[in-house]
Amino acid sequence: MLIALAFAPVAHSADFALNAGAIEVVALPPPQHAGLYLYAGGSLAFVVPHAVLIPSLALEWSPDQLRGGLVLSLAVDFPLGDRLGVDLNLTLIHDQAGTDFAHALFFLGAGPGLTIFFGKQAISPYLSVFYGLNAPGWSLVPGINFSSVL
Repeated sequence: MLIALAFAPVAHSADFALNAGAIEVVALPPPQHAGLYLYAGGSLAFVVPHAVLIPSLALEWSPDQLRGGLVLSLAVDFPLGDRLGVDLNLTLIHDQAGTDFAHALFFLGAGPGLTIFFGKQAISPYLSVFYGLNAPGWSLVPGINFSSVL
């Protein structure tokens, strides 16, 4: 699927946006707080037939867990009109304490979202389920993203 997306025809050039947001990680089971993370990064939006593909890269940091890392994601936005879209999100997170890359954790997640557009700005609440690729268990991750096209 990713190969098909990589070669999908682009209707116009990509729009670059700055993104910032926050997520709450709830480890399962049982439900327990696993960190509040803040993130900032950039994204590109490519219009394809019936959707918008939005790959992004961000830096994340948890002030309460003292962990950070990189977030790579792909959102597929299905416009419902000029101001609203339904999203499907796929995310890979790298998370580590300080500079301890040898003990970095990796998580793969997916879930739905909603984007509300205000001209060049947008707000996107979402909910994803993550699985630890090298860590035990699952997590439920509600989040909110703010973006502004440059």
